[in-house]
Amino acid sequence: MGEVLKTRNETNTNVWQPPRGNVIKINFDASFNQNYHKSISGIIAQNKEGLVMASCTYPWENISDLTMAEARACLQAVVIIKKLISAVKDRSCIRSLIQEIKGRTSKFRSLQFKHIPREANKAAHRLVLEGRKYDGPPYWMEEVPLTVEELVNRDKNRYSYGI
Repeated sequence: MGEVLKTRNETNTNVWQPPRGNVIKINFDASFNQNYHKSISGIIAQNKEGLVMASCTYPWENISDLTMAEARACLQAVVIIKKLISAVKDRSCIRSLIQEIKGRTSKFRSLQFKHIPREANKAAHRLVLEGRKYDGPPYWMEEVPLTVEELVNRDKNRYSYGI
């Protein structure tokens, strides 16, 4: 599990915290099925208000271990970021999402990776579990599945009200 930050140093890593300023925070997680050598990546992008800008799950095959599953989740998050900052018009299956996100964000100035405990990454973990229901990679714009929305809202409230 992990997150991709534009710029941010966090002190309390047991509770999800939104990014500061004009920053998009991307949390991701992965699950691994050792018997079938498959994994699922879950990725959630959120703004400073904790609002979801985009989310997706992505299935992977021929995964040897949990470390590779986590690396694939990170790679998928980076691929999405690269598409966001690229000047070349995207022609992938998520091009409409990429165009809309690009229209709402400015270019990234920096990138930071930080491991966080599952306690602070529950929404991304739940998204991974939700991803097991799909054969392909579903993408959501400005939302997450209902089973994940509850955790996203809880995280926003917990941070906003210091719960």
